Amino acid sequence: MTLNELESRLEAIQIDQQVTYASLEKAGLSYVTVKHIQTGDNYQVKMLFKYVDLICNLIIVNGQVIENLEELGKFLRSQREQKGITSTQMSSRMEVTNNTIVNIERGKGCKRENLLKYITILGDIEFDIDEIINRL
Repeated sequence: MTLNELESRLEAIQIDQQVTYASLEKAGLSYVTVKHIQTGDNYQVKMLFKYVDLICNLIIVNGQVIENLEELGKFLRSQREQKGITSTQMSSRMEVTNNTIVNIERGKGCKRENLLKYITILGDIEFDIDEIINRL
């Protein structure tokens, strides 16, 4: 599934897990941020990982469990390198600074918009989501 499809499934998962907006607020994730994630509006990707964790799920990218931004960054960098794309080429194609690429690949965070540009350029990136219970 695409990032958009993953985001749109999160509300149903939240309801299934019986996680309230109040409990998300207590954990530091505002209602507005949750709605931004669910609708695919621009948000900080670290909030996606926080949300997914709070609803007891894991993000899977190309079959690999990705638990945090650092793991996502390493994964994306390895995919970019396998495709023979330099960080300079990636920054040029994305129309961002090279520092943005470095921040994404080191797991320092990025906005959804930049993650979407990055994975669109790479192509062949599939997202999935799985319950933590199923992984234990």
